Amino acid sequence: MMLETLLLFAPVIAPVQDRCPHVALRSSTQPGGRIAFTGMVHGGDTNVRPTYNWAVSAGTVASGQGTPEIQIEAEPGLSVTATLDVGGFDLSCATSASETELAMPAAAPDCPLLMVVSSSPSRGKGEFGAQIFRARRDQMELAHFRRQDRARAGHQPDRGGSRIGPHRDRHRHGERRARRMPAERKAGPADPVTGKDGTLTIPDNHARLLGRGLRAGVCRPTDAMKHL
Repeated sequence: MMLETLLLFAPVIAPVQDRCPHVALRSSTQPGGRIAFTGMVHGGDTNVRPTYNWAVSAGTVASGQGTPEIQIEAEPGLSVTATLDVGGFDLSCATSASETELAMPAAAPDCPLLMVVSSSPSRGKGEFGAQIFRARRDQMELAHFRRQDRARAGHQPDRGGSRIGPHRDRHRHGERRARRMPAERKAGPADPVTGKDGTLTIPDNHARLLGRGLRAGVCRPTDAMKHL
């Protein structure tokens, strides 16, 4: 009888597999070198309030240390390994997990819509090649040629809007040169180049010519531009 009583009140020891949780990680990336790591704890002792301790191989923990999810800021192109150690469970339990993710570069900014006049209809919608900014560039060069020739001719506009000056023939020659310029233009290194990912690379000399806030570098055509 006494033996049965002792067995009845003996503490019930749960198997190790029931006391230990399963720890896993998942990750997601955002352009600009930001990575999110999320820890997931399944099973284990339900009376335990787990603690979360994170360590990363590169970059910095921007937020979330001590919580199930952290945000990492790292240089684009770096491979970042995050390791999570979950505390509070039996020391015999394996409560660590690691995950590796690559930091993405920043997304290309939208191309300025005001710089685009039209794309060639023969190329189809959404295809941006070397001709996409050429019309706008030619317009800028036309204006530049006209300003130069008018300055050399020394003419001034009268109230009626006509042009007068001591070197009318020279001015007319400049106008003819400006009008011929677009027809004589050929594709050159100053034209934007379309990448395989759909972005446009704008050369530095092209950006300086257009001005108005356009910078050299890579930009991404917007949906509005694709329907021009």
